Amino acid sequence: MKRKLIGSILLFISLCALRILSYSVVRGPGVDYYVSNSEGNDDNTGTSKSKAWKTLSKVSSMTFKPGDRIHLKSGDVWEKETLKLNGNGTSDFPIIVSSYGKGDKPKISPKIVDADCVYLSGREGWKITNLELSDARWGVHLEFDHDYNNDYIEINNLYIHDMTWKYNSNPETYNHFSAGICVKSLAEPNNLWDAETQPVVLTNYSVRNVRFYNCDLPYWSGQVGSGFIANGVGRIKKFKIENCTAEFSRLAGYSFCFMDEGTITNVNSFVSGLDSYWPGSTGFLLAHVRDTVVSDCEIAYTHRHPMQQYDGCGFDFEGDNHNVTLKNSRIHHNDASSIFVFDNMGKAVNTNIKIQNCVIENFGLSDMNHRGGVYFVGKSTGILENNTINNTRADVYFCFKGDYSGFEIKNNKENNLATKWIWLFDMNYYTKGWFSEAEVANFVSPMIEAGVAKHKINPPLSEQERGIQAKYGSLNVTVKSVDSFIYSPDALEMQTNKHKTIRIKMKNNTSGTTAKLYWKLKSNLAWIEENSLNFNITPNDPQFSEYILDLTKSKGWEGTVWQFRILPSMAEGNVQIQSFVVD
Repeated sequence: MKRKLIGSILLFISLCALRILSYSVVRGPGVDYYVSNSEGNDDNTGTSKSKAWKTLSKVSSMTFKPGDRIHLKSGDVWEKETLKLNGNGTSDFPIIVSSYGKGDKPKISPKIVDADCVYLSGREGWKITNLELSDARWGVHLEFDHDYNNDYIEINNLYIHDMTWKYNSNPETYNHFSAGICVKSLAEPNNLWDAETQPVVLTNYSVRNVRFYNCDLPYWSGQVGSGFIANGVGRIKKFKIENCTAEFSRLAGYSFCFMDEGTITNVNSFVSGLDSYWPGSTGFLLAHVRDTVVSDCEIAYTHRHPMQQYDGCGFDFEGDNHNVTLKNSRIHHNDASSIFVFDNMGKAVNTNIKIQNCVIENFGLSDMNHRGGVYFVGKSTGILENNTINNTRADVYFCFKGDYSGFEIKNNKENNLATKWIWLFDMNYYTKGWFSEAEVANFVSPMIEAGVAKHKINPPLSEQERGIQAKYGSLNVTVKSVDSFIYSPDALEMQTNKHKTIRIKMKNNTSGTTAKLYWKLKSNLAWIEENSLNFNITPNDPQFSEYILDLTKSKGWEGTVWQFRILPSMAEGNVQIQSFVVD
């Protein structure tokens, strides 16, 4: 009995030792460091919660080693600082930046023009996780300036928001755009259109479980410096981007460039292109990408700014993509084409592009040019198979448009469901392409300086200055005068002989009893009284009422409608428009 007891004790001790040894093997080398803005002090050692450092500047002054772990206290906020990470880990023993304690993710919010939240230059072997980043030019900024063959960067479980041109000294310049994650490289001069001449700057790169909100761009791939650089770029190899969502991207959605041998899975974009963006808005862009599979994504509500006569597509093969597959994805409610296959003005043909098992619908909601479900420019090659194309926009039905002679097209199902035009203002901040008189006055067109495209526009108007905002299920309009028109998207090309009525559901919070609708015809592109209708509205209405306009009563309802505009009340105040439907 005694021997059995001793044996049991020895077995228990052995198991405990094995467990401890196993834990130490998984944990690896390195030191734990703690940082708390609310409780720390930079004179501390930083090696325990009770002796935590205080500032990010202290962390930025240190050089870390493989396996080190930097813990930021949950619930704490750091302002006026950037976390600059120094030192290199390895893929087996990365240096980890994460959180400790209970509460909200630790938040880095510099609120300084041209500041980054987290910055790594020429680094490898890092894992960044469990942080909230806000109010800067770039959230996570990775830079590789003639730094080659780096291994392992992981970004996981971040909330990144409000990376806008509010914190950008030169927001209209190419390669200086604000973004949630920005990856830049610079190498010895090489051929921008030939991947074989471009060195690898990073291998084993992953971005997972990141939510982007109200960023000019959620993700940007560019070159070190500012402006367009014609050569000298590096590439990222063996990458995974997965389980990410971007909402209300003010300029455009994701821009993935110079990447090889990767997967992009369940990466979604909802509402992009809210502000004017001279390179052109898109929900999802690939350029200079090879041997990659994009799957299970949703891309919706890409907007073409009212003053911009191009782009607004959902998914953009922008050029120089090879052996890339887009599959099992839904692309819908985009102002231009659902998918755009572009050879970058003849410089960058795409080859062996596969578009498979996708649902493509509600395309061409605004743009005057790129209206196809899939729109082709150039001589790219590939296959489109087993896709479903549903169009619910009246008078626009091109499943495939442009030169697609290099593509094999088979087993696609095409459904023309177009019966009426419907605008529902059911998403906060997304006006569905409608804009105000004040926005027209605020816009300045793109220009060319020394052969380089620049975009000069005034700072974005506040909601009060704009006088129009989508919120709580309706389009909220501030009427200041008889000139307080709001405008629909243009280039509608609506045939009047197919439509007889317009139904406007709105709540009139003014004392006005009359509203006015205009339509501009393609034949003269002018606002004239002949092409207008007055209609009676209920003053100080406590509810949403539907107003039905009989267009056959107007002699001017004849031809092709280019655009609408509405004065929702003749009196000052607020009007809420829930829907605008052309039957």
